[in-house]
Amino acid sequence: MGLDGWDFTKEYLFYYLNKTIFSKIDFLVLNFNNDIYLYLKNHKNFLFVLNFIKMNSLLNFNFFCDLAVIDFFFNKIRYKLVYNFTDLTKGLKLFLNLFLVNALSFLSSISFIYEAANWAEREIWDMFGIFFINNNSLKRILTDYGFKGHPLKKDFPLIGYLEIFYNAIIGEIIYKPVELTQEYRFYNIDSNWEF
Repeated sequence: MGLDGWDFTKEYLFYYLNKTIFSKIDFLVLNFNNDIYLYLKNHKNFLFVLNFIKMNSLLNFNFFCDLAVIDFFFNKIRYKLVYNFTDLTKGLKLFLNLFLVNALSFLSSISFIYEAANWAEREIWDMFGIFFINNNSLKRILTDYGFKGHPLKKDFPLIGYLEIFYNAIIGEIIYKPVELTQEYRFYNIDSNWEF
């Protein structure tokens, strides 16, 4: 087998990541389908890792794509945050995975490193209630300002707490508690079929 199928810049990049940072920081680097998956265990080194992958000329992951959250309601570790970065020159993707015990665990904002992360952090705050320190505009963007709770958490009720409707008589939008009254039904369990 020849070396025609090898891309030496990508192979050296994975080698470089494992040798330079792996000894200093507690995370795992996986290569799958030319994508890099980092599992960061210690939040203290989070900003150092982000500065390193953005400013290093070999890595150059300077494009923030997305931020996603997974809620594991019954697990000891409640949330998994997945940051998605892209190196536009080499066409590589990097997925940085962080784990949070609960929503009260504070996480540092990366909006001063990647400005595009500001909107994603605001969305995560609105939907899940995860607080980002040093984000100067953490406010609701997808729900009302008076909305109680965070709707994408697994412990949030499916019907919500309030229902909204328009009252044509007074010409205003009115909130009232959700009412799920249903008349009592009598079920006849006798069968017409005789055996």
